[in-house]
Parts: sequence; structure tokens; C-alpha cells
Amino acid sequence: MGGSPKGAKVRHVIAIFHGGAQLEAALQGLEHAGMQASAWSLLASRRIVEEDLRPSLDNASTSALAAIVDEMSDVGITDHSGPILVSAGPLAKLLKSSADKSASVRSVLNKWLIHRHAQALVEQLEAGACLLWVKVCNEKEERQTCGVLLRFSEHPVQVHDISDTKPVQA
Repeated sequence: MGGSPKGAKVRHVIAIFHGGAQLEAALQGLEHAGMQASAWSLLASRRIVEEDLRPSLDNASTSALAAIVDEMSDVGITDHSGPILVSAGPLAKLLKSSADKSASVRSVLNKWLIHRHAQALVEQLEAGACLLWVKVCNEKEERQTCGVLLRFSEHPVQVHDISDTKPVQA
């Protein structure tokens, strides 16, 4: 997965998951398709990570989901239930560089996405979903990623071009 020039638009495929089993299956599917884990980021509320994802993992788990959950951290954004956590990866870098301290997830996503798309993602987060963001570098990766994620998510996937430096001001 190559880098992009500063200020370039970076394409992300976003999928919504309501549970660790579907998310784990999707991550395994991405691995099987040859996608690198460094291209993935997971966004979820601290409550969902602590109450749903972490307890569903085996203590000795070496799965892709366990690796993501173990590296999740607070980047200073919140929703109505508290802090939002993000795993390492492309999204974490974007959030750390753009989020004001204690910004709402809604205000951050509204800077990058069309309002109705941001609103739909925020509603899913508030309903307890996890958002898997996968950075893709070409059409082949995008098709593969969409295909895998559509097999495991109960929701349609979204594809967005996001600036790799600062969000666009509305």
C-alpha cells in the first residue's frame, strides 16, 4: 500500500458492524484477499469496545480483531455515550491531526463527509456499531474490499475520498 502526496484525496471504504463475530469474519476475509492490516482502522465507542468487543475475545487470541482492539485509543472525540476510540491506521492519523480536544464525532465527520453520510455513520455509532475504515489505493483494491465487506456487514458499505491532511471546512 503506497503513500500519497500530501493533500491528496485518500479513498476509504467504510463498513458498519454490530458485533465482533461479523467484524472478525470481515477482517479474516480482508486478510485472505491480501489486504494489509495497516490499511484498516476501527472506530467505536469506548463502551462498545469494553463491553462487547473485548469480552468476546479469547484471552490468548491472536486474531486480527484482538490486535485491533488491543491498540484502540482515545483521540479526543466523543459521542453521546462518551469517548470514541480508534485503532492505529490511516483514520487514527487523520483524527489525531484534525480533532479539537473533546470534539464530537459528528463535527469531525461533517468536515470530511456529506452531512447525510456523516449523520448516518454517527447514528450507527450511537446505536452501538463499530465502523471499519479501509484505505484503498486503486480500483482493484476498492472492488475487493467492497466485496469482502458486503459479504459480512448487514449494511451497505460507503466509499469516500478524504483529504490526507486536514478536513475540508464546511
